[in-house]
Amino acid sequence: MCTTLPSEPLLEHLLAGSDEALVGFRTDGTIVLWNRAAQDLYGFTEAEVLGKSITQLLPLYELPALKELLERPQRIESSEAEATERLHKEGLRVPIHLQRSLIRAASGDILGILERTRPLSSLPAGAAAQTHFRLMVQQMPVLFWTTDQRLRITSHWGPMLGHHRRMQPKATGQTIHEFFAARKPRKHR
Repeated sequence: MCTTLPSEPLLEHLLAGSDEALVGFRTDGTIVLWNRAAQDLYGFTEAEVLGKSITQLLPLYELPALKELLERPQRIESSEAEATERLHKEGLRVPIHLQRSLIRAASGDILGILERTRPLSSLPAGAAAQTHFRLMVQQMPVLFWTTDQRLRITSHWGPMLGHHRRMQPKATGQTIHEFFAARKPRKHR
């Protein structure tokens, strides 16, 4: 004997019971699903995010990848997971473990994207160490950049930034390959 449960109470129970932050958004980037764990992780209440753009949770360097994701969501593989960052309501970066899945209608049409996240670390000491490192770097004539696992430039800083034309804000979001792409070297005779 098979009984069916009402879908809304079942969905509410699943959302409330999850220890992962669940954020669902349509293919136009509008947030349509937000659970309590997402509120705890990102600091926004459900009322503050539902109907708003997912971009409020993303650091600037993630915007090009989001645009590509929204244009071609079918490229998501549900088993794909990554370490990345999201923004807290107070502007702090939150390092997270992220896994995406497609939300499909019964017909198979893609309705949106579900992000399941959890914090990478709950140790606040990393933030203090990063601040100390950045202050030290500001005293040296250097240029630093960081990348994510896909080798996209996630940030760049240092006193030499103003002297380096190639490392302007447009570098953020590019892959290392795109950034360093140059003409093929000429063959010497």
